[in-house]
Amino acid sequence: FPLIVADITRNTGHYTTSLGLVGLAIGGGATLSTTAAGLLADHLGNEATFLGLAAVGLCATFLVATVMPETRLATAQRGGKAGSLRKGHSAANNGASGLPGFSNSAGDP
Repeated sequence: FPLIVADITRNTGHYTTSLGLVGLAIGGGATLSTTAAGLLADHLGNEATFLGLAAVGLCATFLVATVMPETRLATAQRGGKAGSLRKGHSAANNGASGLPGFSNSAGDP
C-alpha cells in the first residue's frame, strides 16, 4: 500500500497523512469485520456470516477495480519507467525510498 499511496499523492505533500488514513481504514475494517462476523454468527449462523463477509469482499474488489486510478499511466506520461528515477535524480537526493519527493522521515515531504 505505501507505493500506491506514494503514486496517488505524488507532489502533493500529503503522503504521510494519506498513509495514516489508509492504515486507519485497514485497522478499522479489521475491527468492524471481526465484530460484525461475531454478531452475524451468533444471530444468523456460520453460513450467513461467511456469505456476508464474502459479499463485502466482492464489493471491495469491485470498487478497487472501478474507482481506483491506474498509476502506471501517470508514470508513462511523465516520461519515466515505473520504479525508475527521472533523469538528474539520484536515490541520495530522493531519500532512502528512492522515490522523487518522498523520504522515510516522519513528516510530510
